Amino acid sequence: MEYPDDRILKRLCISLIGGLTASEALLLEQQLSLSDLSGLTRSSIEGMIRRRLRTRTFSAPTCCRQAERIFNSMQHSDMQLLHITDTCYPQLLREIYDPPYLLYYRGSPPPWGHEEAVALIGTRRAGRYALQLAFKTGMQLGLHGVPLISGLAEGIDSAGHQGVVAVGGKTWAVVGSGLDHLFPPSGYVLSKDIVYYGGGIISEFPPDHPPTKWTFPKRNRIISGLSTKVHVIEAPERSGTMITVDYALDHGREISVNRQCRENGTSPGTDRLADQGAAVVGSFQELMPGLLCSFEVQQSSPEEIDPELLLDRMMSRTAVRFADTIFTIRSLV
Repeated sequence: MEYPDDRILKRLCISLIGGLTASEALLLEQQLSLSDLSGLTRSSIEGMIRRRLRTRTFSAPTCCRQAERIFNSMQHSDMQLLHITDTCYPQLLREIYDPPYLLYYRGSPPPWGHEEAVALIGTRRAGRYALQLAFKTGMQLGLHGVPLISGLAEGIDSAGHQGVVAVGGKTWAVVGSGLDHLFPPSGYVLSKDIVYYGGGIISEFPPDHPPTKWTFPKRNRIISGLSTKVHVIEAPERSGTMITVDYALDHGREISVNRQCRENGTSPGTDRLADQGAAVVGSFQELMPGLLCSFEVQQSSPEEIDPELLLDRMMSRTAVRFADTIFTIRSLV
């Protein structure tokens, strides 16, 4: 009989074998017991998966010890584990070419019962206008209960997340490092707000895994995989944003770009995407045409609003300040 703790330890150990696909990891999980794993060799794994293992080094005892450390640390933390066969593992993500075998998360598990989920992405070096657009779009998604998926990076990602939490909405950040090694460090406070308002922070990497040049492109497939639509605010022609778009094309997701940034000439990447057939949208209604909009978000400068009225609106959470701009919420119903 396999006990729950043994099953978790076995899954953790298998997930630490570099280069396995999810289907190969499941094969090992089905055929091996926890005690079997400590005696595995590289050649025995290759015999089971019928190909060469895509990893430079492998040590079964090292994997087992690391799995035990992770398991023990999780007993005293708010970190949770999601397995590819769990019922709350998102079906959209399960259907991509290379779904993650395990996901670590804090807060709520990734959204899986929603008709729509929007990946809002763009450059880390965004201009002020693009940041305002990302924040406003995040607010609109949060007000209408549409999950926003992004990567917690500085720039467009963070602005979108901030817009959602400003109205108490739910957003999920997929990070390119372990959850105990959060990157960028500047996203730590934002990650707390995301969890507080019912969203989550997600990673497929072990908790203490540092960020590397390959972890961010790898996490981008999850951002696309969790979404029904990918919306690009501002991006250069060569960037991580375009890697996410490439994944979105493979996943069959709807891709759109922001009209205002394109017209401002600040986003050559979105220009190229539009030329290649991506939808060009200039309003929230165009981004979500099937959604009945119940709220409108308007922008103004602080000088345009009476200070006392502004204070009242901010106290009642019908106005938010971001990037020297006031965003006012107006109900349409």
